Formats: sequence, structure tokens, C-alpha cells
Amino acid sequence: MVSDNSPIAPDSGRIAGDPFKGRARTRACHPGIPGPLLRAEERAIVQRMSNENTEVKSFFTRYEAANAIFDVAQIAACYAEVFMFGGPQGVQCVKKEDFLKVLPRRKEFFRSRGLVSSNIDSLAASELDSKYTLVEVVWNMRFDRSGGEPIYSQNAASYILSRANDSFQIVFQIDHQDLTKRLQEFGLE
Repeated sequence: MVSDNSPIAPDSGRIAGDPFKGRARTRACHPGIPGPLLRAEERAIVQRMSNENTEVKSFFTRYEAANAIFDVAQIAACYAEVFMFGGPQGVQCVKKEDFLKVLPRRKEFFRSRGLVSSNIDSLAASELDSKYTLVEVVWNMRFDRSGGEPIYSQNAASYILSRANDSFQIVFQIDHQDLTKRLQEFGLE
């Protein structure tokens, strides 16, 4: 039985106020630890997550800025030497050196279709363990058409970041939509 001053909501096995976004946590995970110590432990976890979220936001601010000015060196610094890339067509292993060769063509392709900006709308980070963090990002992309209203497109991507020294590197990127198909739908192809 859970006491009234417990951080665990009665009959749910979930933490009231749930900083873990609904992940189940029960006292069985911490046998013999009284309620106030459990809450102190949770505060420490929340503080560590908050610090990491600040680091994640800082990482994506740099990544967004590097993409905005097409700073290839800074974009490269955001990726591991080998990483996985996934999309609607499947998953592939990518060497950073090969990725860097493709970047200029990719940039020109989207520029020629009217892409003028790509900004982060939102991001949500979840620590997977002490080394890896899952980050879900929504990007706002603006396309200008000659003689027409601009087109705005929201696109979602998930990233798994690996802690490397004092920063992160992208080890897995998943684009959740086919951007080329999106361009066709907008009549930008």
C-alpha cells in the first residue's frame, strides 16, 4: 500500500506530476527506501535531466545555426564518424566523410526548390542511459515560390545522441517523412 505522502499516485504505479512522462516507477524498484529519500533521489534525477536538456538544447542550437549558414565543419562536428540514417525508405549506415560529400548537393537541391529557412519549432529529450539521449525534433521549413505565397512545412525527426567528451554527437537520425515527396505535394518538384 502506498502512503498518502508518497510521490506515487495511488493505484497507478506512476509518479504524481510525472517528470518521466508516464514511465511506470514503483516502490518495488527501491525496496526499503522511505518516501522522503525516494523523492530526494527523484529530485536529483530531475536535476540531472534538466542539466542534460540544457546541453541538448545548446547542441541543437549550434546544429541549427550551422545548417542555417551551411557551415560544413560545424555540421560535421555534430555527427559521429559513422552514424545510422533512417527514413521512410529504410535505414543505412553512413560514414561522415561520405555524408560531407553529399551535403553540398543536398543543400543546392533544397535551395533550388525554394528552401530559405529551417528552424527548430520544438524538441523533447529523453535520456536512454548515461551515454545516449533520444531527441524528438520538429523543424519548421519555409519555401519561397516565385510569384506565390511562401509554403511552410513542419517535419519531424528523431535523433539519438551519444555523449562524446563534453558534448554530443548524432549516432542515429530518423526523418519521419519523405522530404522529396513533400516537395512534390507542394508542387515544388
